[in-house]
Amino acid sequence: MRALLLIPLLFIAGCIPASKQEVLDLTNTVNQIVPLVREAVSESSEDTKDKIEIVLGQVELVNKAVATADDPVEALKSGVAASSPFNPYAVPILAGITILEALGIFREKRKNAGLEKGISRVKGEATPEIAKQIHDTIKQYTG
Repeated sequence: MRALLLIPLLFIAGCIPASKQEVLDLTNTVNQIVPLVREAVSESSEDTKDKIEIVLGQVELVNKAVATADDPVEALKSGVAASSPFNPYAVPILAGITILEALGIFREKRKNAGLEKGISRVKGEATPEIAKQIHDTIKQYTG
């Protein structure tokens, strides 16, 4: 269960603005910790070792997916997708990430469109729609 909480906790903790290097550092740290955990439980009961091995296998699977991603958002999506065999929340999480990503892209495009319109007005350049609005406004006030 703790492994299932890893990805959302990383998201909430602010790992999304992380650089590619920070993500790689995190995956390298996980790679160093996994053998230490295996060594620490080596003297435990077989039942405990089996349970730990299942969790470590899941951690390694997610870690490998995260390490091969190109950017932190892709790392999050890859990690969640890799956890889907044992994470019942993977599909809703991926859907949420996709929706948030789409909204973010939409906002960025909208912001850029507004910026471009503002710049074109300052430069005296206008799209046909803006030129028509300007023409109609001038016509309305000049008769």
